Amino acid sequence: MACKKTIIIAGKDEKDRKNLTSLLREDYNILEADGSGSAMEIMEENTSTAAAAILDITFNIQGGIKLLSALKRKENISKIPIIVITGKSDEKTELAVLEAGASDYIHKPFNFKVLKKRLENIIKWNENIAVARHIKKDNLTGVYTE
Repeated sequence: MACKKTIIIAGKDEKDRKNLTSLLREDYNILEADGSGSAMEIMEENTSTAAAAILDITFNIQGGIKLLSALKRKENISKIPIIVITGKSDEKTELAVLEAGASDYIHKPFNFKVLKKRLENIIKWNENIAVARHIKKDNLTGVYTE
């Protein structure tokens, strides 16, 4: 049996976090963060094990975008793909979230099966990128090859 991958679920709404956790628990190890400070801390502590993160910024979109930007500026965290969930479906919010570094954007209400498939696809894509980076890098010199 394959080892479960770890997903970080961050957001202010405990009910939403618990719902996502219960829906994903069967397939993933889940770590929860209840605010921006704890989200940053949990992501920093789990950079080597986190396969992805889900960041719900429904209650504070501007603060969530700032947090996302801060996370993506940290080299050790920047490689973790982050799916952002909001209650807004307007183009301005979607663009701001994607420009801040989100791997994907989903607005509420969402279909859980779609969220789960997007999560699976993003994790696979990120794993493929990591393999490609490893293959291109010469282990002896640390230099990237063509």
